Amino acid sequence: MLNAPHQIRKRVTRRRGAALVEFAVVAPVLIIFVMGMLEIGRAVMATEVLAHAARIGAREGSITTGTTSSVTSAVNDLLTAAGINGATVSVKVNGGSTEVGSAKAGDEIAVSVTVPYANVTWIGNPKYLAGKNLSGRCVMRREG
Repeated sequence: MLNAPHQIRKRVTRRRGAALVEFAVVAPVLIIFVMGMLEIGRAVMATEVLAHAARIGAREGSITTGTTSSVTSAVNDLLTAAGINGATVSVKVNGGSTEVGSAKAGDEIAVSVTVPYANVTWIGNPKYLAGKNLSGRCVMRREG
């Protein structure tokens, strides 16, 4: 036999407030999960920007008129346009010398860009990646 409508109504009214309690339990977990996704997403995006900046710097160093200052300038210009500050740029020729202007055809020009995650986060006080450095690296041969 089917339940009378007033019996169903009584059952529903006894659960008043249950949704609020369930939301109060689930909301902090959901918020932490979303904040973590934002932090990891920003870290991945910043790492891609650093890799692109290193590639642009290595390309600048690989052309015959490239110098160390033009490499670091190209990298810093791209990072400034992307809103990333406080990066460290390292340029090496064949793993040792840092002067790109003296490189010969076929020499490897390696550009590394590193920035602390705290400089690129959108969240004021990063929890997941606190104290970590993000980096990008590219190596190209000098043109002849």
